[in-house]
Formats: sequence, C-alpha cells, structure tokens
Amino acid sequence: MNKNIAFYIRKISADEGIFASRELYFISYQQFYLAMQRLGADVRFVSPDDEYMGNGTFASSCVINGITEVADFTDAGEFTADIVFNKGNFEATDIKVVTDQRLQILLTNKAEMYRLFPQFQPLTLSCSSIEEVRAAAQQIKTNKIVIKEFIGSGGKEVHIIDHDTIGEFESDVFPLLVQEFLDTSGGIPGLVSGVHDMRVLITGGEIVGATIRQPAEGRLHSNVSQGGTEMIFPADSIPSALTEIVKYIDALIPDYPRYYSADFGLTQNGWKLFELNDKPGLFRESDGESARDIMEKVATYILGVSS
Repeated sequence: MNKNIAFYIRKISADEGIFASRELYFISYQQFYLAMQRLGADVRFVSPDDEYMGNGTFASSCVINGITEVADFTDAGEFTADIVFNKGNFEATDIKVVTDQRLQILLTNKAEMYRLFPQFQPLTLSCSSIEEVRAAAQQIKTNKIVIKEFIGSGGKEVHIIDHDTIGEFESDVFPLLVQEFLDTSGGIPGLVSGVHDMRVLITGGEIVGATIRQPAEGRLHSNVSQGGTEMIFPADSIPSALTEIVKYIDALIPDYPRYYSADFGLTQNGWKLFELNDKPGLFRESDGESARDIMEKVATYILGVSS
C-alpha cells in the first residue's frame, strides 16, 4: 500500500523561503521529495498556506515529477497524509510527524540540552540580564566567550567575542547562555585538520552518517549558511568514541519519530557537544555517494514510521 507523505515547508515560493535559496536548498529539497516518491510514497509539498483541516488532511497541496521551477509545481488539491515530514513549523498533534513535536524543546532549547548533558558541554551559565552576563564572564577562563540565545539555528543567535570586550556586549534578548569557547583547532585525526564541528545525523536511534563543517577563513561560525564548507561521511567514518557518546545521548531521548543531528567538536578535553538540531539539512545527489546513501536512509525511515 502506498504511503502518503506531506513534505511540510514554510513557504512554497520562488521569491522567499526554501526555494528562493537555489544554492543551498532548491535542488536538495526536490531531490529528497523524489527519493521518497521512488520508494513508493505519494508525496505532496504543503505549507502553512495549505489549510490544515485535521486528521492528516490538507485543503491543498502540490506535486512535482522531476526537478522544476516553483511556477511549474502542479496543484494537486486536497491531500490526506499518513505522516508529516516537518521542515517548517507544523504544530498539529493528530498525525505522526518527523520530528515529533514532543521532542522540540529537548532538541532546540540549548539550556535544556545543558541540563541533560552537562558532561559533554563546556561550562555554561544562564543569565537573565546584561549584568549577569558580565558577571558570568568573570567565571569563564577561555580567551573567547560564547553567548547564545536559548533557541536558534544557523549560528545566527550565537555570539563569539573576545573575553576583554565583554563590557561592550549588549543585548535586548534574555535569557542568554554564557559559555566557555571550545578550541577545535586541533582537527580530527584522519579526517580533518583545523577548526571544525562534526554533525552526526540520527534517525530513530540509528546513526546514518555525518558531516564535518569548517568556517570560512577568518571566521569562527562553521554553518554552511554563513559561508562554511561541508564534507559528508558515512556512519562508519565517525570515530568510535563519538559514536558511543551519540548512542548514550539518543538513549535518553524519548522514543518518538525523529530525524535530528548532534553537533560536536574535538577539543583537548575530548568530544564536546555544541547543540542538537531537530531539522538538519538535506543533501543534493551531486554531493556524492555518502550524501545519497544518507538521504535514502532518511527517506526509508520516514516511510517506515508511517506504517
């Protein structure tokens, strides 16, 4: 029996949202749609503009049969899904969702991550005012300080500043986390040299692959959206010590449908967790065999969840 998959994104538009970013997302999202279709699913793109009527039913949807311009997406009318692959902000709870909304706080709130997994993270202090931020900085011994909002992605809410400039830091957003800066400049033996983070990708408890991201020259943020570069690796390339940490963390996460990532760096004090992410990116087929294998595993997992 065919599985009906609603591929939920924030906006179906050529001018804004996912499909407006041709370099990062335009191809990868459509190729992932087609990968689920090849596995036998009836897939539809849906967004907040397609009214959700409850019980898995959307008032409208659209389809593709190959990589195409958004203007050529085909209106497919009302659609009842077995599962929602949530790459937007879908909030209903009357249908299976990957990643399940009950995991959202755990996978997006950095304060909650620190509460649960402090042994894998740098010294972290929660601050509710600029005075508390400056006081917390006095407890940080690294030359640089990391200041984060509780919730954020893409590195946009992460500030990395020199310790001696803390008096100049200002913010209208609180609470904030103040952390030690993690030095990953030693690289990962056998895999990469220099500053990095390693993003491990997990579906329902299975590690399916990883990426190593490195910042652009002169920068410290490794996010691809901020100019970082990315290399993709199969699961068996992940160092065994990191694999064991990821398995430990995943065992503490409630067993709901999930595709998420855990971002780490290798420091002089071992592997340290930067953050978890409930909506890791998708890859293009041109990114290589490992990318294609990861995306096939994720697509297979989503179809399996809908059983």
